Amino acid sequence: MISSTKADFIHLLKRIRGLLPLKNFFCGKSLPHPENSELVEAYPFDVFDIPLSGKKDIAFAQNENCISPVLLSPGDVLFSPAGVWKKPLWRKEHELCCLIFRKDYIRMTYITFIKPTILGIRPTVREFYHLKSPVMKNIIQLLQITKQESKNPEVGKALFAALLEITLNLLEQDCTTPPGKAQKTYLTLHTFLEENFTDSTLTREKTAKIFKLNPSYISRLFLRFGVGFNETLRELRFDYAQWLLLNTDLLTDEIVARCGYCSSNSFSITFKKIFGVPPARFRILNQPHKLKIV
Repeated sequence: MISSTKADFIHLLKRIRGLLPLKNFFCGKSLPHPENSELVEAYPFDVFDIPLSGKKDIAFAQNENCISPVLLSPGDVLFSPAGVWKKPLWRKEHELCCLIFRKDYIRMTYITFIKPTILGIRPTVREFYHLKSPVMKNIIQLLQITKQESKNPEVGKALFAALLEITLNLLEQDCTTPPGKAQKTYLTLHTFLEENFTDSTLTREKTAKIFKLNPSYISRLFLRFGVGFNETLRELRFDYAQWLLLNTDLLTDEIVARCGYCSSNSFSITFKKIFGVPPARFRILNQPHKLKIV
């Protein structure tokens, strides 16, 4: 177990560096979600899954014709580009680090997963570090190259090593003031929402029960450090909906389901309030030249 300090994550990244050169580099491919989409994860940013011990049991599309579970072990890395789904199966004990590259910062997370009595329950991430970087544009360019070279595992291994070294150097130079107790709790809750907003049953009360906190306290935390709980959840869902409309050719009903909504009508009404036009019209007005199913 580690804490969320800079020193702990420096040590963690050095552990990963000690696993180099990689044994295997996997890159998830863009395919429609599997029929059983429960626990499927897909985000509008690039994610690397890096097992540190044990076996990480996970399913993803390895190519255009193959969707199967893979056991990742130390020395393996799974790269999931933005929008590409993966399905962690949570059946084996392991340690896992994730490097998550957002447009304005890098998130590093760590979990120790001990096999529960009831299989398939996703653990809550409580140990993480957010690294703001002045060179995110350069990192994003390197990530683009990684996607373009995804069919060549040897190139993928080299590019991951470069990204890891850049991240480690940036972390060692980071001078960010550590968050206080209340802010750390807020960031933990916000991270939980970012990783679970596609769950249509997610509520403030459910979150409070998971973290053993008072729902009113959660509301006060969100208003103190950002916007309200429900507003934050709505922003996450509609930011993802916007991304899916601009980067995929998914039908609106499928986007509604992927964003954690149960009602297409309610989704469309809220979308129009936020963006000024219905989802279909938004896509036409902002449609890029090439769309894909993910």
